[in-house]
Parts: sequence; structure tokens; C-alpha cells
Amino acid sequence: MRRYLVEEVRLVRAFRHDCVALCPLHAHETCEIILHLGASGSEWVRGGQPREFVSGGITVIPAGLEHAQRTLGPGEDICLHLPSPRSLPRELESPIMVPAAGDILLQQLVLELSRPAAEGELQSLMRDQLLRCVVGRILALASQDADASDHVGQAQRLIAERFRDLQSLKEIAGALKLSADHLRHVFKRSTGRSMMEHLTMVRMAHARELLEHTSLPIAEIASQCGYASHRRFGSVFRDTYASTATTFRRRQ
Repeated sequence: MRRYLVEEVRLVRAFRHDCVALCPLHAHETCEIILHLGASGSEWVRGGQPREFVSGGITVIPAGLEHAQRTLGPGEDICLHLPSPRSLPRELESPIMVPAAGDILLQQLVLELSRPAAEGELQSLMRDQLLRCVVGRILALASQDADASDHVGQAQRLIAERFRDLQSLKEIAGALKLSADHLRHVFKRSTGRSMMEHLTMVRMAHARELLEHTSLPIAEIASQCGYASHRRFGSVFRDTYASTATTFRRRQ
């Protein structure tokens, strides 16, 4: 993971509030760091697509950018506001969302900054240092997440190209020169499903296409979709579409 040295950054204000089901589009004059606790949901900026978050996730919204939030269940948002973009790292000029649920230290730092501040020059310096640590850690996690997204995209392209002859998902990691455990973890975190589930989805989509647009025998379709056994293919197809392949074809 990259390390970021953040120098000039200060805290304008910090507060915490209970989540509401829908927080409509709004904007702040300051950059906002939000730690979501106890609830999941989605956030979006004006003109953008919603992105899901879970408890422990952190979002950064640049100054002046309209954003909204929908929350599922009770929860709390911890909000830190930072000054104008000129004094912030360039990476904070765009929205950032990082899955920091497992980063307990980062969560504790944000919570510490949200507590009432003690007066005094030393206390102020200490809070500034904590804030620099928070921003640097967020940027490092965002960089790591970008690398993970690239790995996931590469894996998805490889599965699309080789779904017929893949014998083991370790082949994907090997072809990408990545650790199998690392790829399995980032794929699940990024897509919400395992690589095996994704491979099955690609195979079943191709099977459906062949059933709808060709008269190939079921055994041949099974083979073209990467299944050595047409019985195994039939079982997976039935679990996916709640129908046998033969019945599915007749309905078309």
C-alpha cells in the first residue's frame, strides 16, 4: 500500500448525527469526510450513479459537490469538514469511497476527531496531526482499491475469454501473476460475488444465448459452456433459471 504524506490540512468542524432514510441532494462549502457506522446504504453525487456503502465505510465529498444518501436501518454518520480545496491534496478534488470496515485504527481516529476539542495550542497541533493521518490513510486505501478494481477487471475479461476451458480459478490468478487468495478477496469485495459465481454467470448467459438462437443439442451446449458433463450443466442451469434447459428452449 502506498504511503501519503499530508502536510497542510486542518479541521474546520466535526459532528455526528443519526442517519435518516433519505438525505436529499445538498452541498457544503468545505470538503467532507463521512464515516458510516451501524448501517448500510448508498450515496450518489448529482449526475452520478449510486454507490453502496456498509458500516465502517468512509466517503469523501469535495467542497461544493451536491450529494445525497439513502440509508437502510438505524446508524450514525461521523462527519469531518476540511477547508477549501487549495489546501488539500489533489486526490480530494474527486469523490472517494473506501471500504474501511476492517480498519479499526482509522475509524478510531475519525471518532477521536469528532469529540469536543480541548483548548490549547498543543491540543490543536495534536488534532491536526491526527487529521493528517486520517487523510493519508484514506488516500492510501483509495489507491489500493483502485489497484484492486484493475485486477478485478482483468479477471473478468479473462473469464469472458476463457470460460469454456477454465479448469481452475487458480489459472486466472496465475495468468495475471497474482496471489490466488488476494484475487479471491478483492473480487468478492468489489463485485459482491465469488469468482466461481461470476464464472457460472458467464457460462449460463452463454448457454441461454445458444438455447435461444441455435438448435444445438443440449450436450453440445454443455460442452461449449465448459461443462464436461451435461448432467452437471443441467443441474447448474436449473438452479440458475428454475427450469430445465429443454423446457427453457421450448418456451422461446
